[in-house]
Amino acid sequence: MGIRANTSQTQKLKKEARTPLSSSRKQTELAQLNKLCSTTIIGTIPVLMHDLRNKFRSGNQGTLSVAQFRILGNVYRNGTRTSRDLSDHIGVSLPAISRMVDVLVNKGFIQRLPSIHDRRQTPLRVTPKGRRYYVQSRSFAEKSVTHRISQLDDSKKHLLIEALSILRQTLL
Repeated sequence: MGIRANTSQTQKLKKEARTPLSSSRKQTELAQLNKLCSTTIIGTIPVLMHDLRNKFRSGNQGTLSVAQFRILGNVYRNGTRTSRDLSDHIGVSLPAISRMVDVLVNKGFIQRLPSIHDRRQTPLRVTPKGRRYYVQSRSFAEKSVTHRISQLDDSKKHLLIEALSILRQTLL
């Protein structure tokens, strides 16, 4: 089901929402609307990620994988992190995180700090080189998305901002 189909279904549900309904019919339509929202969100995220991944690969000339960039971004935004923190956030095993962190350390983007309490939980911190790389790459991605969004009229941009704000608040 494409985005256009979702738009027509949404319009149909809006029209039906304006007519008086029985309690069970309201529940059924609410369930349909909830499903349509979740289907649209889940169907849109991979499209966005595919586009960003392609732009990211072309813009950084293969310096980092998307997963490595996500690790760098997580440490950049949250300050000092451990491999376990990253494993939980990214959703990959500790050995996989360790290999990706090794790449980031070898490229000079992240440094391992000595742990005061537990040698197995080595804190990680972004280096100045890693900060510069992250900011430049993020700017490149934002410019790519900005270019796409610039094709929308202003009312759709405002709707998009409102919808994404609501989604973010719902997911937090």
